[in-house]
Amino acid sequence: MEKSDIAIETFNNDLNCAQSVIGAYAEQYNLDKNNLFKLASAFGGGMGHTNGVCGAISGGLMVLGLKHNSKQFDKETTYAQTRHLMDEFIKRNGTRDCEKLIGVDLMTEEGKKEFKEKGIKKKVCEKCIADVIDIVENS
Repeated sequence: MEKSDIAIETFNNDLNCAQSVIGAYAEQYNLDKNNLFKLASAFGGGMGHTNGVCGAISGGLMVLGLKHNSKQFDKETTYAQTRHLMDEFIKRNGTRDCEKLIGVDLMTEEGKKEFKEKGIKKKVCEKCIADVIDIVENS
């Protein structure tokens, strides 16, 4: 199963986008999924439903940290790949901000209701998760 499929399946089992992305890499980096899910639990909905940076990006940045610092800390490579992830995500989606991506305010009950009723999770969030994993895999 592809990492994006694993992540989307995880996302559709009531975990957030950041948890879904980082969880898809648990086996590759020999890390405990439950601890990764705890680590990433605050990053969904643009960081705790505050409409900030997309949680899928946050999860992807955690993966880049694992990917580029496995033998020794390599801050410069990690930062360069961070910029690449951000730039490529914006190129594909027009923004990196959750609220702008999904078009609703998750800080309100009305926004949460609209998110569910309009199927935004399926239409927008799954694509964002797949995009982040594609960018990470090809960087």
